[in-house]
Amino acid sequence: MEDVTPPEEDAQPQAEAQPQPVVASRTSAPRRSRRELLLGLLALAGLTGTLAFGLAWNHERGHNGGINQAKATARNFLTALTNFDGKSIDADFDRIISYGTGTFAQQADQFYADKDTRNALRVRQASSRGEIKDLFVQSSVNGRVRIYSVIDETIANNALPAPRADELRIEIGLTKVKGSWRVYDVRVLQAPVSPLTGASTTSTTTAS
Repeated sequence: MEDVTPPEEDAQPQAEAQPQPVVASRTSAPRRSRRELLLGLLALAGLTGTLAFGLAWNHERGHNGGINQAKATARNFLTALTNFDGKSIDADFDRIISYGTGTFAQQADQFYADKDTRNALRVRQASSRGEIKDLFVQSSVNGRVRIYSVIDETIANNALPAPRADELRIEIGLTKVKGSWRVYDVRVLQAPVSPLTGASTTSTTTAS
């Protein structure tokens, strides 16, 4: 008889390998934190620099805008100061007075609001025509702006044989009052020959 060897029993299936948890390196987390911190600091520095530049730019733009407004007011004032007519003297002088504040406002009230002065100019049919040749900012300090100007002025009245042309040099000071530029100081550095007295006059006002 042949030996019959019973078949070997199938080997037990091996247990499936369980996935092992990934253990993070002890040094990876700190490195990531330092990198993120560095990026954050760089971003913050960039934001701070941008903010500082923006604030400086806005300040400079606001300052330049204020200077331009002061120059525009100075030009309008000087135009009013050197352009008037006996026929419209009340409206013309009221316009000059409207620009005043401080010391100049007081002086303007004494001269431009004086009825005798207005009547005299009205009777003499006095007129003045001024053309601004040059105007520039001399200084801008603590909200006060000083402006220098050169004006060609032609004066006429019924006592003169012909209109008289002269050069006028004026320095004015402006300051803001309730958000608007006003003239607080007027200094006539070179005045035309007065058509009323025939003498050269130079008037100077002081800052208030």
